[in-house]
Amino acid sequence: PSETLLDNFAVVNNGVLRIVASIPKSGAKSFSPDSELKVIFNTVVDSSSLDGVLKLNDIPLSPDEYSIDGAYLTIRPQGGFDENCEYELKIDNLQSANGSVFSEKISFQ
Repeated sequence: PSETLLDNFAVVNNGVLRIVASIPKSGAKSFSPDSELKVIFNTVVDSSSLDGVLKLNDIPLSPDEYSIDGAYLTIRPQGGFDENCEYELKIDNLQSANGSVFSEKISFQ
């Protein structure tokens, strides 16, 4: 496997796309309404595979509500996050640059 250093994270590409960190962490409480959700993967994401694979509380995110920079996914929903609301981000069939497919849920409040 190859390894790349991104800020304080070591991104190891072993062929399987997975989350190495999220800000806030999955299960976090007291998430600020004007915050961004950041998801960091272990390898570069295929940006063309993002269309239709991201849902926040079962509502599909539009392309202007997220951005991808290599292995970094940033979510900024229109209108921000509601205070004291529970959120679930579903990622379904996201692909890495090498074709690995990923599906998972992240919850935060």
